[in-house]
Amino acid sequence: MFWYRAWLAFGRPSLLGTTGKDPQEVPPELVADEKVTWVAGPEVYVPTTVGGGCFLGVSVVAAADTTALETGYGEFAREAQALAPAYHPRSVCTDGWKATREAWRRLFPTITLVRCFLHSVLKSMDRCRGELRHHVLERTWRV
Repeated sequence: MFWYRAWLAFGRPSLLGTTGKDPQEVPPELVADEKVTWVAGPEVYVPTTVGGGCFLGVSVVAAADTTALETGYGEFAREAQALAPAYHPRSVCTDGWKATREAWRRLFPTITLVRCFLHSVLKSMDRCRGELRHHVLERTWRV
């Protein structure tokens, strides 16, 4: 029943306003990613924002382009600024997908975008071949 109630509660009250009441406790460092899933047949995307050990924003959008993701992540931005009008996150860690990066830049123009370490390693694996690949990965995992 917990998950059923959680599903019904999405989209009702402010997720950020429910998990945190003190404007000083809204985390300045965030992590954001999208999950691809299906709702009643069609494929949808679930942009999710986390920080400070909890979910801060979750929404559902129909596309994975910059405009749709800006709308999805914008829900978190609106809730954060309703709680703390001067709120501006310092950084967001993402998978490096262009649409995600651009959506965050539109929402918070001075935010620092950090590429997820794992996604950096995966990108290195895709671009390196042969012996160079082994050297790069060996050094990368030691960071």
